[in-house]
Amino acid sequence: MMRSCKWLAVLSVVILVVAVVTPVEAGAPNVLLHDITMNACNQLTYGFVTTNGHERRLGSKKYGCEAVQLHNKKISVDVPDGSQLWLEDVACGTIYYSDGTGDANHARITNVGGQLRIDIADGGGSCEVSTSDNVPNQGSGNLSLIYDTNP
Repeated sequence: MMRSCKWLAVLSVVILVVAVVTPVEAGAPNVLLHDITMNACNQLTYGFVTTNGHERRLGSKKYGCEAVQLHNKKISVDVPDGSQLWLEDVACGTIYYSDGTGDANHARITNVGGQLRIDIADGGGSCEVSTSDNVPNQGSGNLSLIYDTNP
């Protein structure tokens, strides 16, 4: 009996440590990001704001003038309206959110056939528009993707 209690106590501590150290999103993934492209000469990183307010990186593009197609991602968000995505322009040290906030408004969300097309522009090749509004046309963001709430 005593040996069982010790194992139970050790198991409880291990479970507690794993629960505290491992960030887990609430609920199953409810959004699919697909047709994800990053196109720029500078280094870019993108991600989303989790349900508990943390920024989670999903992918990046290295320095170099090229378009990069990224893998589809499934994420879990509280409000599936596209407002939680962000693009970081590493060279400019700026970040732009899909709801138009951040260092400046560099985002466009367009409803296309029931799915959201999200385009976010970077700060420009020499950071010339890094702190001024620069909303891209549909399909021409430095980060461009489809945000599907019915995956």
